[in-house]
Amino acid sequence: MSDDKLNLIRELVKSRMKNVSYLVEFLYEIDQMSYNELYSLPDSSIVDIVESYKKFKSMGLSDIEAFNRIEDIRSTLAGRCKLPTPLTLNNYIKCRLNHDLDFFSIGFPARNSFNDEYFDKSIEKVLAFFK
Repeated sequence: MSDDKLNLIRELVKSRMKNVSYLVEFLYEIDQMSYNELYSLPDSSIVDIVESYKKFKSMGLSDIEAFNRIEDIRSTLAGRCKLPTPLTLNNYIKCRLNHDLDFFSIGFPARNSFNDEYFDKSIEKVLAFFK
C-alpha cells in the first residue's frame, strides 16, 4: 500500500475520532500506527471498496456486477452483506461496514463514531483521491 493511501486512511481515522470526545486523546497515536494496524481499522475498508469499485467500473462492469465482485471478496472474512436498495456506492459502503462492525462485535463506544456524516464525507474524500 502506498504512503499516500496510508495517509488517507490516517486522515479518515482522525476525522472520525475528532467527533467523539473520549477518542480525541488518542489522535496522536494514529501517526504512529503501522501498516497492519491501520489496515485493520474499518476506515481502511472505505478506501478498499472505493478503489475496487473504480477499478471494476473502469473495466466496464455495471454497478451490480461491481458490487457483487466486491462482495465476493469481502464476504470471505465476514460473510455476505445483503445489497442495499437503492444500490449506490454510499449505501453499499454503509451497509458493508455496518455488517462488518456487527460481525466483529464492534459496539459502543467505537460504533458511535461511525455515522452518516462520517461515511458521506469519507467516501467523498476517497473518491477525490482516486480520480
